[in-house]
Order: sequence, then structure tokens, then C-alpha cells
Amino acid sequence: MPVSKSFLFYLDNKETLEDLSDEQLGMLLRYLIDYAETGNTQKIKDPYVQIAYKFMTAQMRRDMEKYEQKCRKNAENARKGGAPKGNQNAVKGKTTENNRTVDKTTETSERLKKQPKQPYTDTNTDTDTDKDKDTDKDKDTDMISSSTSKKSPKPPRHRYGEYQHVRLTEAQYQKLAEAFGEAVIREYIQKIDEWQEARGLKSYKNYALVIRQWMRRDGITERSGQHDKYAGTAAAEGFI
Repeated sequence: MPVSKSFLFYLDNKETLEDLSDEQLGMLLRYLIDYAETGNTQKIKDPYVQIAYKFMTAQMRRDMEKYEQKCRKNAENARKGGAPKGNQNAVKGKTTENNRTVDKTTETSERLKKQPKQPYTDTNTDTDTDKDKDTDKDKDTDMISSSTSKKSPKPPRHRYGEYQHVRLTEAQYQKLAEAFGEAVIREYIQKIDEWQEARGLKSYKNYALVIRQWMRRDGITERSGQHDKYAGTAAAEGFI
């Protein structure tokens, strides 16, 4: 191993050195310096110092071998006549073609001079047109979003029946009462409410349609303008 002016100390060796005393550490350091200067290994009597010495000299040997390989590679590149490819020390902007040096910067400028000049075009008109189109699109989007946000809320549905399963809006209830009579509507609300409670069924989406289907199944048709004697009593009895 050739002579070295320095050597690296790795923190990975800290665990190996934790059990050594200060005296042992001093002894180890002297042996490591001697190894770095001469490359000669020594047999140490202290077994703990000897173990640490073997580990650390082995690492020093590997570091020195890597350093020698790097030196040989640099020397080989120097013999080949220049810095290796990708080296920042290489001449920038020049290349060799057919044993002559070509300045790429000069070559590029000459090529640009030979190109025909492009006619001047005014881009202000196109830019203004694009701005107008974008403004119109923004206005249209704002109008659509504002009209969508002003939708009227759905009317509330009131609960009917003893178990409060049947839900109808006021308009749905009045329309059914006018078409079939309030007494008939109250009867079918009670039937559907009890039937749903007994079976533990979930609510329907449209109870007005369910009532009409039940009455159609039973053969009940809309009345033709007859006065209902029960009209107006639902609210008084707490049915609504």
C-alpha cells in the first residue's frame, strides 16, 4: 500500500470503539497513522485494539485502492488528448469535423443570415379578438350560474296518519281531496299508514301516486264535482 497523507474516519466505526478506553484509543490512533504512512500492518497484543485495528485498516485499504483507480483513469484520459466527454473543461461551442475545428456559434449565425426574412404580421388584432371572445364567454357563464342558483325551493311535505308515515304537500292533499273527496283520502291515508307501520317499510318517494294506485286497485274513480260533506273537517280534527 503506498504512502497516504490522510485517511478517513467513518462514524460507522463508533460502535466498534465504544468499549475501548482512552489509553486504548490513543494506541489505536498511533497504529493507524503508522499504517497510513508505511502501509505495514502490525500485530497488536491488546485483543480489543487489534479487532478495531483490523476493521479500520481494511477500510483504509479499500479507500486507497479507489483513489488509485481514479488517478489511473485521469492519467489515461490525459494521454488520450483531452478531457473526457461531459467534462466542463472541454472547449464549449466547438466540434471537430474532417480534421478541422468548427465554431458552432459562427456556423449558426451564418445559417440564419441565409434564411429568407419573414413578413411582418400585426398580432394586435388577433389578441383583441381573443379578449373579446373570452369576455363574452365569461358573461354567458355568469348568467347561467346566476339563473341556476335562483331555483325556487321545493314545497314542504306534511305528515299524515296516526304513525306519520304518509307525507304530502298541501297542494297534493288539496288536489286529491278535490278529485276523490276528503273522506276517501283520509280513509286511504289511514290504510297506507297502518300497512306501512305493520310491515316496517321505508317511506315512498311519491305518496300522492301511491294513494291513487290503491284507489285505482279498489275501483274508486274521481268524483264529478260532487260536494264532500267531510270537506274542511280534517284540519279541525287534527288530521292535517
